[in-house]
Amino acid sequence: MAAKNNSWQSKQRRQVIEQKLQAQAQAAQEAAAKGAEIDAREDLTRNEKMVAKLAAGMTLQAIGEQHGIGRERVRQIIKAIKQRNSDPHPFAKLGSHPFAKLGLSRRAWKALENDGITIVDVLCSKTQRELLRLPNFGLKSLNETIEALARIGRKLGDNPIASAELAGTA
Repeated sequence: MAAKNNSWQSKQRRQVIEQKLQAQAQAAQEAAAKGAEIDAREDLTRNEKMVAKLAAGMTLQAIGEQHGIGRERVRQIIKAIKQRNSDPHPFAKLGSHPFAKLGLSRRAWKALENDGITIVDVLCSKTQRELLRLPNFGLKSLNETIEALARIGRKLGDNPIASAELAGTA
């Protein structure tokens, strides 16, 4: 009786394993079909296609084999794409960072630095009038600063100066 029970259990195990293998093969076929659909899209870059394939259920290994690169490189590319897509602007987190990345001229940069303004949030709290009072910080530096802040989606504090007033201070 023990031998009969043992053969029944091994038969059950084989059936379970076969079902799992069939499910895996079916999932792989579906992922490959989705991968082919993704590859056919011409509006996506190679890296965007990798992200789409991962979302479709393909493994990093399978994606890497299709593109002729390693699994780890696929992971790095996908991580970089997701990170880039999650940040609406590359300078979005620049608020508490030094403003050196704004690309200001040396003259404007030094004038701000000499006044102790070294962080974007502090710069954004200043008004145009306050900045124009700084030594060696004129209209050209002000306009340059306003444009640099606009590139990162920020602006100076309230109380903008009208064009007529600016002409009088020059």
